[in-house]
Amino acid sequence: MLRKSILIVICLIFCFSLSAAERVLIRIPHAGPELYQQYLQQNADIAAFHAGQYLDMVWPIAELEELRSIHPQLIIRSTEAQMKANLGMRDIPGYRDYQDMLDDISMFEALYPDLVQIEVIGAGWGKDYAQQGLPNYQGFQHDIHAIKVSANVSEDLDKPAFYFIGTHHAREPISMEVCVAILEHLTEGYGIDPDITHILDSSQVWIVPLLNPDGHKLVIDQTDIWWRKNIRDNNNNGNIDTASWGNGYDGVDLNRNYSHGWGNISASDDPLSVTYHGLNPFSEPETSALKTLLESKRFLAGVSYHTYGEWVLYPFGYGHNLYAPDVTELSQLAINMAASIPKVGNGTYTPSPSFGLYPVSGSFDDWSYGTRGTFSYTIEMADQFIPPASQVPVIIQNHLTAAKILLQRKDSKTLRGHVSDAETGAALSATIFVEGIDGHYLPRAPYVSDEIFGAYWRFLPVGTYTVRISAEGYLAQSHVVEINSIDQTILDVALEAAPTINQSIRTVDDIGSPLANATIRIAGHAPYFSDDEGYIMVMNIPAGDYSIHISLPGYTSIHSNVSLLGNELIFSLTANPLLMDGFELGMGNWTSSGSWGISNAHSYSGLNSLSDSPSGNYSNETSSFCRSTNIFNLGGYQKVNLQFMAKIDFMNDGDHCVVGYTPAGSSNWQTIDVLQGTHDWTQYDYDLSFLAGQNIHIYFRVITGSSGTADGIYIDDLRLFASVSYVPNEDHVAPAIKLSYDPNPFTQELSIRLIKQDNQAFSIDIFNLRGQKIRSFTNKSLTSNGESFSWDGKDYAGREVSGGIYFLRVSSADGTKISRKVLKLK
Repeated sequence: MLRKSILIVICLIFCFSLSAAERVLIRIPHAGPELYQQYLQQNADIAAFHAGQYLDMVWPIAELEELRSIHPQLIIRSTEAQMKANLGMRDIPGYRDYQDMLDDISMFEALYPDLVQIEVIGAGWGKDYAQQGLPNYQGFQHDIHAIKVSANVSEDLDKPAFYFIGTHHAREPISMEVCVAILEHLTEGYGIDPDITHILDSSQVWIVPLLNPDGHKLVIDQTDIWWRKNIRDNNNNGNIDTASWGNGYDGVDLNRNYSHGWGNISASDDPLSVTYHGLNPFSEPETSALKTLLESKRFLAGVSYHTYGEWVLYPFGYGHNLYAPDVTELSQLAINMAASIPKVGNGTYTPSPSFGLYPVSGSFDDWSYGTRGTFSYTIEMADQFIPPASQVPVIIQNHLTAAKILLQRKDSKTLRGHVSDAETGAALSATIFVEGIDGHYLPRAPYVSDEIFGAYWRFLPVGTYTVRISAEGYLAQSHVVEINSIDQTILDVALEAAPTINQSIRTVDDIGSPLANATIRIAGHAPYFSDDEGYIMVMNIPAGDYSIHISLPGYTSIHSNVSLLGNELIFSLTANPLLMDGFELGMGNWTSSGSWGISNAHSYSGLNSLSDSPSGNYSNETSSFCRSTNIFNLGGYQKVNLQFMAKIDFMNDGDHCVVGYTPAGSSNWQTIDVLQGTHDWTQYDYDLSFLAGQNIHIYFRVITGSSGTADGIYIDDLRLFASVSYVPNEDHVAPAIKLSYDPNPFTQELSIRLIKQDNQAFSIDIFNLRGQKIRSFTNKSLTSNGESFSWDGKDYAGREVSGGIYFLRVSSADGTKISRKVLKLK
């Protein structure tokens, strides 16, 4: 009853809040995630949150006593008058306005012409409206400036890029101040500080200090000290509507306007909301301008500055419990930066994945990392939106070391190099695929070398990696590299042009019988369908690496990167899942909370389906789950595949369903996907091979907000497959033996490494495409370390063999065999 009463009061407060005037910044001490979730679902203006410590919100002063009756421990952190006083006068210390910023960055360009170059990358809505002759916007004719800082700045040299971005949100003006301070620190330190000199000699640094100049003006001019958004004229009345003090009808939250995960959690369809996400991704000129800049060159890493909370956040953040492919190094760099930044009180900043603060959809960091591969960070500065002007110099000084740590990250634990055409030497845009990190179940852009220089960079943990370099029309190469904590690892690769081949692919079941009508999708090609014997033939295709997806209803799906070299490939699809549930027999396989149950209102096949709301529309402000009762033991398997059909109807106000898994014995649920929006029956198909060897539960969790309800989710024909190997024409790889080799293709020498768990005898034979054995190696061929040897591309008679495909076959005394394909170039 208490919670229900609280929510009723909250709803009443929000009904009147839009007509309220002055607001204050309040803090509820000792707030936990549940309280945060309640206010988030109520579309509250949440300023900062630390689980178990506090929840800060911007709140109408007219409704303050009602809120205090719910939370007697509530305290006021800042009033409007205090925030205005904190801005100070434009003297040092103080906050710059647009013209002050422009004057100062222009001064640095004049003082350091070889280091600084300013570009106008766009403009806010104010300039567009002013040029239309609208009188209320004549004072808002603002450009968006990007500052390039680098030695020999006017030349387009082969250097990686970094960025620092300020003022996505208008009421966070210190984020601009730290960007200008970084500019000052780099320019004044060049030629004096050896670290800064090296940074600018070897990098491009791009600084966008004022992404939201129009909204920033509303705050600096004290028109609306709480304003967060830009000034898009949402109601087309020619006015800047800020009457609701931070929640005016106009404007878009720029940090909800990016495309990656756009338009759901912690973003609003309502233009009155401070988190209004806009009409569509990149609908705003500010975000569009930044998108163009980041797509113009290879940015390795960057920081977007915000206030407040004293956090260093890293992707992903568009849902709960999302762990990025590069989470090891993303988190380590966040830890290093956070440890260097003193808090206003005691201690240092807190590193966290973005969802650890609270999930946000459509954010800049998720887009920058998810679609560009950039190590992107949000730093939430200070302990209030607008710290007193007198504190600004100390706060920004405390962030300069972290900026240098980011800029120096490329100098260690980094793989870099150039990819070129072996014949012409021309730069190539190629994909750099690192086994064990790339191919992750959460989407992230592939890392590619740039078209101009063929250069690539990868931040990696210390260790040994197999790296696959591939480009369309070229033969891919595999290399084994060592990444260390001291310096860079350099791998330059020259790719050979690929011959045109005819590729045969066959699909069979797990006892070898042909499978007809399987769908084979090869990247860049229309779908193929296997014939009655399970075959397809791909004609006149360049040899090389391709992404391939093979599916057939009722069978496991295959998601894989495959080398097409002209030899027949056979793929095995199993129809024997670990779990198959059409929900015709009830909920026996599932444990649930809330209203999850069996529905006969909708089904994809049969009569029933699983639903979060089988009796009708789901309720507001719910968090319920449905988890597999059994633990799935995936030990001994190499491939795992989850499939189900789903019909979805969610309100687009943050309502969603999480698909995830929980390790056995753990309460930590981890997200595989976030399902949202409205659509009819759709198949979901996930390659979960990263879970091979683990023991897990599968689960679904529905989380809803407060502004509306809908029919929810219906799930049918669920299957969880696990198998040993998809490619039976390559013998089973026993865990006791591991074989690696590089480079592949090779021209003169192939390095072969064999790792065994016992001392049994073995041999390695090399066969040509006719099945003729042309060379053999035994234990006696091993080097002194007992693991490696090389093939010089010659046969038994010492004659160099011709270019083409060859097979390595390892045979051990216990009967284990391993087969692998290699390509020798002339």
